[in-house]
Amino acid sequence: MVSACEQCGRNVLAKIHDIQLLSEFVTINKQTNRFIMSMQEEKVDAKDIDASNGFSLLVGPEGGISQNEEMFARSSGYVPIKIGSRILRTETAVIASLACIQYRWGDMSF
Repeated sequence: MVSACEQCGRNVLAKIHDIQLLSEFVTINKQTNRFIMSMQEEKVDAKDIDASNGFSLLVGPEGGISQNEEMFARSSGYVPIKIGSRILRTETAVIASLACIQYRWGDMSF
């Protein structure tokens, strides 16, 4: 990630946390904008998001997050989001999601 940020001139690195239990992560995470990648269709109104507070994105393992885990995350304030109809691998879902966030609230434009 450091090399990629140096290459594109980005001076703020995204935080990638060590693997931890879901119950630990949702308890310690205090970000305002908390999202969980979900297979459930839920629309998030982008204009209601204050991007200056940052984002927390919860992505499950290969095979997806279980229904119980998703229900637990949702009860802890995570909003389910879906970035399309395709099922992405874990590492691809993270990259695609960060690209969407960067496009909408960052300095990426077409």
